[in-house]
Amino acid sequence: QAGTEVENLKVEKVGEDDFTCQYKAVYMLPGDTQEREDTVTLIKQSEKTLFLFPKWSVSSEDFLALNYPIYAPEGYSIKVDGVELTPSETAAESEDEYQNYAGNTYKVDLFVGQHTMEISAENRETSTVEFNADNSSSEGYTVEQLALSEEAVADMQTVVKNFMSQLYVEAIQESGPSQDYMDYWVSDAGDLQATKEIQSSARYLYEDFTEQLHSTSYDSIKFTDMQFENYQSEISDSYTMENGALAVQLYVTYEYSYAYTVTDTSYDGITSTENESDSGNDEMTVTFMQEDGQWKIYSTNINCVY
Repeated sequence: QAGTEVENLKVEKVGEDDFTCQYKAVYMLPGDTQEREDTVTLIKQSEKTLFLFPKWSVSSEDFLALNYPIYAPEGYSIKVDGVELTPSETAAESEDEYQNYAGNTYKVDLFVGQHTMEISAENRETSTVEFNADNSSSEGYTVEQLALSEEAVADMQTVVKNFMSQLYVEAIQESGPSQDYMDYWVSDAGDLQATKEIQSSARYLYEDFTEQLHSTSYDSIKFTDMQFENYQSEISDSYTMENGALAVQLYVTYEYSYAYTVTDTSYDGITSTENESDSGNDEMTVTFMQEDGQWKIYSTNINCVY
C-alpha cells in the first residue's frame, strides 16, 4: 500500500531483553478521530553501526500481515485504502469449496491494524467498512453480499409490469405466445434441462391464462378494459446460481380492475348482452436471473385475476 503520513506519534519502550526490544507506538493517520496503538518489536542485528553501536531492525511479523486473504463474491469491485485490488484467484480457478462459494480471492500485504474497504457491484448498494488486518490469523476477511439497489428493484418491477401487459394482451387476443412474450423469459439457464423447463413453464402460463380468460358459461365474453396499477415490490431472496448468475426473488403486490361484456341466448332464443366489471388486489412472486445484463424471468406464480 502507498505510504501514509503519521501524526501525533508517541513512542514508549515497554519491554527489553538481550536480543529484542519492544516499543508501544501511539499515533493517528489523516482523517482519524481516535488514536491507534501498535507494539513494534526491534531485533538486534549482528552488525554494528560505525562498528560500535548495535544495529536494530523492525520485526516484519509484528508490523505486516503478508498475503492477507480477502474473499469476495464474483463481480465485486474491492478497494482497500483507496487502492483497487486485482484477484489472486477467481472462483473458476479455485479448488477450495469455500473459496468457490465466496467468489474471488485476493492476497494483499497490509500493515497490521485498521483499514478501509470500499465495496461495489452492479445492481447493488455500495458499502464502506472498516476492518483490522491481523498477522496472527489466516482466516482473512470475507465480504458479505451487498443489498440490491433501489434501481435494480425498480428495473425488475418495470419488467413485471411490461410482462403482465404482454401476457394479458396475447391471452385475450389468443395471439401468442409470441417471441416478444418469450423474450421476457430466461433463454439460457446454464443447464439444458433447466432451460427447457423454463421455456415449457412460459408456454404453459400463456395457455393457462388464455383458457381462463375465455372460459365462460355464456355464449361469448369480450374484455373491454384491463388495468393494473399501484405496484409495490420488495426483495424476498437473492443468491448466486451454480452458473454464477445472480438470481433475485421479487415479491410484488398490485391493484387490478377489468370490465367485460357477455352475450347469452336464453332457452326461448332471446339474445342478451350484459356489462360486468371487477376489481381487487393480488400478489405474486417472480424469480429473476440476470442474462446478458438484463433481468429475465426464471419462474413465477402469477395468478389470472379473472
